[in-house]
Parts: sequence; structure tokens; C-alpha cells
Amino acid sequence: MDSPEDLIKRLTLDEKISLLSGKSMWSLQNIERVGVPSIRVSDGPQGLRKCVTELTAMESYPATCFPTSSALACSWNRSLAEQVGRAISKECRQQGVHVLLGPGLNLKRHPCGGRNFEYFSEDPVVSGHMAAAMVKGIQSSGHVGACIKHVCANNQESWRFRVNSLVDERTLRELYLSGFEYVIKNAHPWTLMTAYNQLNGIYCSENDYLFQNVVRSEWGYQGHVLTDWGATNSRVAGIDAGVDLEMPGSFGIHNTLIKDALKAGTLSQGRFDEAVLRNLQLIHRAVNGMQNGDNRGDNQLPSSQEQLYSEHHEIAYKAALDCVVLLQNNDNILPLASKQHQSSSGTKVTLIGDFCQFPRYQGMGSSKVNSTKEDTVLEHIGQHTDQYVFSRGYYNSDDESDRADNSHKQRKLLIEQAVNDSKDAEAIIIVAGVPESHESEGFDREHISLPTQHNELIQEVCKANSNVIVVLYNGGPVTMPWKDKVKGIVECYLPGQAGARALVEILFGMASPSGKLAESFPLSLNDVPSNRYFPGSSHTVEYREGLNVGYRYYDTARVPVLFPFGHGISYTTFAYENCTCRVIGQQQEEKCGTLPLVQVECTVVNNGSKPGSEIIQLYVHHNNTSTQNRVYHPDQQLQDFAKTEVLGPGQTEQVTFLLTADAFSFFDTGTLKFVMEEGATYEIRLGSSSRDIRWTGTIESADIAGNSTNSSVNIVDPSNDATTCHPPLKDKGSLASPLVVDDATFHDMLGTSPSELMHLSAQSLLQQHVPGRASPQVESVQGMDPNLQVLPHDIHVIHPNSFLSEVEKNGYLGKLFVTIIMKAAETQLEDPNDMNQRKVVQEVVMNTPLRCIATFSQGNMSFGALDLWISLFNGHYRTFIYGFFSSFSRK
Repeated sequence: MDSPEDLIKRLTLDEKISLLSGKSMWSLQNIERVGVPSIRVSDGPQGLRKCVTELTAMESYPATCFPTSSALACSWNRSLAEQVGRAISKECRQQGVHVLLGPGLNLKRHPCGGRNFEYFSEDPVVSGHMAAAMVKGIQSSGHVGACIKHVCANNQESWRFRVNSLVDERTLRELYLSGFEYVIKNAHPWTLMTAYNQLNGIYCSENDYLFQNVVRSEWGYQGHVLTDWGATNSRVAGIDAGVDLEMPGSFGIHNTLIKDALKAGTLSQGRFDEAVLRNLQLIHRAVNGMQNGDNRGDNQLPSSQEQLYSEHHEIAYKAALDCVVLLQNNDNILPLASKQHQSSSGTKVTLIGDFCQFPRYQGMGSSKVNSTKEDTVLEHIGQHTDQYVFSRGYYNSDDESDRADNSHKQRKLLIEQAVNDSKDAEAIIIVAGVPESHESEGFDREHISLPTQHNELIQEVCKANSNVIVVLYNGGPVTMPWKDKVKGIVECYLPGQAGARALVEILFGMASPSGKLAESFPLSLNDVPSNRYFPGSSHTVEYREGLNVGYRYYDTARVPVLFPFGHGISYTTFAYENCTCRVIGQQQEEKCGTLPLVQVECTVVNNGSKPGSEIIQLYVHHNNTSTQNRVYHPDQQLQDFAKTEVLGPGQTEQVTFLLTADAFSFFDTGTLKFVMEEGATYEIRLGSSSRDIRWTGTIESADIAGNSTNSSVNIVDPSNDATTCHPPLKDKGSLASPLVVDDATFHDMLGTSPSELMHLSAQSLLQQHVPGRASPQVESVQGMDPNLQVLPHDIHVIHPNSFLSEVEKNGYLGKLFVTIIMKAAETQLEDPNDMNQRKVVQEVVMNTPLRCIATFSQGNMSFGALDLWISLFNGHYRTFIYGFFSSFSRK
């Protein structure tokens, strides 16, 4: 393939425009005349999901399912994340995929987020560092690119195609964009994906501020940007905003509009050419990588697919082993005795739970991998004990809504059998969790409780035997009303296809657990700071909690939690010794392109009796003793972390952290810059969790200023905006609980009235620029006036951004239309009898806007035809008849 700079000169206008949209569901446009090939993209991020055809969205080829990001984050192990990325990259190469759509690094703003299992953490440092490591692994050979997603403020599934996320600038920069910035600057992903939602009134897929001002100009990103599948609202605005590629392929549905906009000068020729060039550069990079990439060392592909999958199953096992979190171990009930270590036949165990034979190890939706293999607890427990019985306890597909009398009797019998089987056991292992039907892409969780059957099962077994260990498979936090009645609690999250083997090895002491939580487990949803504002309405969600997400809130407001951020225990214990912190000059090497300012050192000692590894967490506490110009900061914020090697009893490891200006800065909304406060004191905290701080040291901003010539260090008095735009601390240094942010405070945080941003959103909803909408008659009939000053919830007409769930309520024609669409969508099901798959498809379809029906139709429905349907839905039959016959006359 010739160079992109040469090719763009030889392309016709129509060929250039064709490159701005995909060729199909999973491929980019090719141009045979000048030798531009098509390249393939596929879903991730916990494994490759290459669909069997370019037009299907469900059935996929086999691939290795690694731990989900929610589980992988619990390892706090960057090198492990990179190793998983390398393995996935090899499978991409083996299956001819050029770009993997992942990892995702949206923050877990609320524990009910339906897609939280695909994301790493509630903290941007964990998310950014783990995602950067995975991107480096995916791109290590030069054969495959990573696509980080979803930029940004995409923290819920409810109304995701349309909801307007209202986020203040400081929160946006310090939390929701911070992880993306780290990955872009340190791992250089080939491409990134826009989110579906609006951000402060503007769709992310056409947000000039996000992609031109921040991502490209400020961060210096020179890579490629593509939309999420169906995220395009206005393609012309998207190109102008720096969004290069629309996915999936819309079969030319936007081409006429783009050409007209170029002719009229409403689309910048320069922005258009930049988008075309970046698409050519992505294709060129992928093709050259496939042809000329480095196949040496660990980038060499095995000789057979069977060998590749065998090797990767072992990597998946080792990854899961590093992710398991031991939350509770009263009376040292774990580890259990294994016959591999002792002459006995092993601990006498009762094993309970349908997940033991049908494990839940991954999430539902676009990330679901067609696994090459599936380990089970039942399969592996016999290697460690000859004395075990299995009791089902519940059905793995249990649906809370199914409460018929017969089903209730069956459930009761399952619990009774489990209780009887438990009476004489030395230990009871109950494997419980959250069924697929409760959490998935496409819808948010309704609560954070386990299914009633699981909770009742645990409570009843505890009455029969006190030696109970609960193992959890789940995508996010759950409540535990039985916590004080059980001795052991093991959190697995969704650990991938080899997770069951890793779990059994941990339970029987073949390895010591070393995972720690990358998110807080609240006592109840009432304690969650965003709970009052989640998921908002079908048009707007307000991020009123601001910076107070997860542990930042719980630790500041002194709110009790079930388990804190960073918590996890081991079969051994660790001490932190010889801890120091000091300001350093420029004699140190650069870290991530920025000179370090502070060095922190600590010696970790295994002072227990078993081998194990420790995760040491570094938090920074801002303390400005000035009574004036005080800027709000959460009590402490994670700035770095490290995981030791496996240390034997008595062994030590020295850990060194090098902190840059980022660790001490905040975003000043008055100056629109990251700055350090003049006169501030910074307390360095080393901890085993956010609630288990082992050592503190102090650094003064004056010392940093006096010892550094680093031009990136900006120490100033904070602006007035910075001191007033966030809720102040109470006298005792804590926030109120529950967190309530009134209208005036939220107005100050946003710097404008929320209603202004909602008016802007209304214009975005009604001002979708598409061919066939130029007629004032059509616009006035359908309420398409772009200057209409209404709030989104005041829009009662059906329009291109109306959800199918809203269309369905629009009389007989609406129901008929939705029925047709639903039937078409259900033909994509891998297993029509799988009710979980069916639920995901139904939820996604009902929350899809009308505009996507045209873009997903593979050219079978034009926007003009969609306009006619909209006329019918709104009862404007004369407009329909006029448009219908006009379309024939044009032909």
C-alpha cells in the first residue's frame, strides 16, 4: 500500500467520502482502484469476539476468554495486564483482525452501571495505568491496534444513546478524562472510540471541545477516532469535531450530506481532509503491521491454533489466580487442607451452588467471548480432596420474576437438600453470585443484592454449620446481609474461562490470594454519593456528586463501608519498613515524559509464615492551612501503586515511587489549567487499602518549587472559581452523608445553569442534519426547528432521536414498526432459546433511537423513508402522502 499522503492526492471526492464510514459492521472501506485494502475490527476487551460474518453482531469464532476488566483490575498488576494484551493480540493476528475494540476505561460512577464489568475501577489512576499496560500489550508486535473506549462520561446503560451527561469541568478533567489522558500519552493507542451519550448538551460523536480542543490540541493525540456503533447523530458535525470514522458502515447514507456541506462551506475542507488522511493512516499502519511486524520472541505465533489456545488458557488461569480477592478469613478457615500437600485425603467439603458446574465467568453483550474452554469447580476440586459432596442449591439461570408456586417449591427443596448435605462437613463452600439476567450491556442493574435464593441459601446453611465460605461471581459490588455469619468470603468477579481452576487452587492453599478491590463495596445504595442522581431521566443525568466518587467520598465523609477500596487479605502478613519521601531535582530520569518531583521509598517485608505478594498503594492528602482561598479536595486520592513479587517468609522488596506534578495538581476552572496550590502541604500516605494506612510523610509545595526547574510545575494562588465551584468541607473536615448537592451549588460547579445545557441538548436532539430534512415543511411539521427553545422532556413529537420504546407507545403503527424491528434483531441470536441473550437484544433495541434504524439497515432504509415513518407516527398523514409520491416522482 502506498503512503497515505500520496494516496489522498489520487482519490476522487466520492472515494474520500466513502472512507469516512465503515464498509460493513466490522470492516473499513477499501478502494481497489488505488490499492487501498479493507481492514477488520472486532470487539474486546477480555478476549477477541470476531463475528462469523461482516454483517452479524452475535455469532463469533472461538477465542480465549480472559478475566474481565473488573477482575483484572483487582490484580493491580500492570505486567499481567500487558501479558493479557499480548495474548489477545496474538489471537487477533491469528484470526486476521487489525484493531481490537478495547480496553474500556470509563469510571464506575455507580455500582449499578450495567457495563461495569467491562471497566477497571472507580479510580482513574487504576483505570489509566491498567488500560495503558493492556494497550502496550495489544500493540506490542505492531500487528494489531487497540481502541480505547468510550470518550466520555459514559457511565450508565440507561438511555445511553441519548442521555445528556451534565458534568462540571473540574470533575471531567480530574476523573472522567484523566485515565484516557494517561493512556494516550503513555501507550499511544491507534484509535479511540466516542461514547453514545451527550456531554453538556453536545453528542460526544460531534463534540469539538472533546476531540479538537482537549484530545488533539492539548494532549497532542495524533491518532484515529471512531464512533461507537450507531453513535452518529450529525456526521458533518462529527467530521468537523475530529471524529474520523463512522461505525458501522452506513452504506452511503450520509454521503450526500457531506458532499453538500463541503460545497456550501459548512464543513471545513481542512477537517474533512484530515479525517480522510487519518483513515488512510490507520489502514496503512494495520496493513504494514500485518506484513512487516516483529515476530520475534513472545510475539511469535505458535505453529497451530490448538497450541495457541492451550498456551492462552494457561495465561488465563495465571491471570485469574492473581485477581482473586480474599475479603474475609475469620478463624483462618482458609486455606483448606489439600491432599497434594498432606498425607490426608483433604478437607471434608460440601460444595454448594449451580455456578460450580455452570460458572459465570464473563459478562453479556458485545464483550461476550465464544470461549475455547470452560473450567468448573466441580472439575477441579477432586484434585485436592477425596471427601466432597455437591449440592445444587439454586439454578444458575434463576430469574427473580419467576415466582410460580412450582418454582418456589423447587427452590425450597434445593435449599433443604443443601442444608442436609452441610451438617457433617468440615467446611462448606457456597459459590453464589449475580446471574447474567441481572447485569449486562444494554441495561443497568436495578439493585446490588444477590438473588433472593442465594441469600436464603447462605442464611439457612449457616444455621446448620458455622464453617461457611462464600465465593462470589459477579460483575460489581453486592450487599452481604450474611457477612457476620460466614467465616470466609472470596470475591472472584468474572474471572474468565480458567477462573474456576484458579479459585480452587486459592481455596486449597496452592497459592496465596493477592488481589485487592479496585472499587468500594458500600453497605447499601443509600450510601452511594451518586445514587440520588443515577441514572437520571431519559434525557439528562446530573453528576452532582462531582469529585466525590467511590472512596473519595466514603473516606472524606467518614461513611462506613462493607469493604473499602484497595482491600484484600492474604494467607500471610506484610510490614512496611524504612519508608521515606523527599523532593528531588532533575537528576532523575524522566517518567512518562514528565520529570519526577518527589521520590517515595518503602521496604515491604513478608513477616508471616507463607509466601505471598503485597499491593502497596500511595495516596496524597492535600492540606492547605490557609483559611482563605481554600480549594476543596477529597480527603485522599490514589496517585500510584505497586505489586511486589511473591515473597517467601522473611523476604523483603524495596518499592520506589516517582511522583510527577500530576500527583499534586488540581484543575483550576478559573484558569483552565492544572496547577499546584501555593502554600499547600501534601501528606504522602502508604497503605494496604484506603482504610489501612501504614505510613505518612509530608511534602511542602514550597520545597517542590525551590528544588525544581521543571517547567511543567505551576504553583499559584488558586482562582476564585477554584475556591467556590465545589461544595465546601464541614467544620470537622467531612462531607454530609448522604450527599445532597442543591441547585445553587450545582450551578456553581457547572459555571452555568443546567437548563442552558438542557436547551442545548434539545437542539442536538431535534437538529439532526440528514438528507431529506431541508424542507421547511417537513421540519415544521415534525418539530425540527433548530432554534426551538424547549427542554428535552418537553419534546412530545416523535423525532429521529426518539427511542423505539417511545415509538412503541405511539399507537398501532408504532407497535407494528417496533415489532418488525425486534423480529429482525432476534434473527441475530446465536441461541434463540437463550433467554439472557434475548433480554439483552430486547433491551438494546427498545433503547435504540430511530436514526440508528436507518444507519443499521445496511442501505435498506433511507433517511427519507424514515422521515415518512416519523410523519405517520406524528399523525401527519398529508405530509406522508406528499413525501411518498414525491419519492416516486424523483425516481
